[in-house]
Amino acid sequence: MGSKNVALAALGLGGILLLVGVFTTSWYTFSNSERGVSASVGLKTSGTCEKGKCETMSTATFVTQLLGGEEEEVKPWLKLGLITYWLSLIAGILCLIGVASAATGKAVNLPVAPERLGALLAAVALITAILFVAATRKPEAMGEFSLGFSAFAGLIGAALGAGGLLGKKPAAEGDA
Repeated sequence: MGSKNVALAALGLGGILLLVGVFTTSWYTFSNSERGVSASVGLKTSGTCEKGKCETMSTATFVTQLLGGEEEEVKPWLKLGLITYWLSLIAGILCLIGVASAATGKAVNLPVAPERLGALLAAVALITAILFVAATRKPEAMGEFSLGFSAFAGLIGAALGAGGLLGKKPAAEGDA
């Protein structure tokens, strides 16, 4: 497997993991066995389960209503989540378009190569995701608190996608 194929595989895996981080709701997980409550928090959507009854809601609703956070206090954190969501979504799609274009040898007619733009957005998404994770405070209302699968998928995906900035542009077969 040549270096071009490795770069494309890493970019493709990065794109997939970015999208997994976007569409899953376990950036953070909480559980309190005494109360029979568990919750997962995503970039836009969160879910709770209490004694077998599960509910999905926006992360803003989860943080302000269920955890008792003051809306003004958590707005910057919520905005970081939304920025990370949109950057990761667009970066993931562009990374996958770039991989498909390079793999099929059909260039996409855009002013900037989609894999390059995807890699750039992934780099910015990596920064916002790190800030999103670093700015989180453990809620007093919940017991066990940890980073979830979505956080790892999003962070690793953003790092792999951003790695596309380090290599040469994968040329389509028609380019020489």
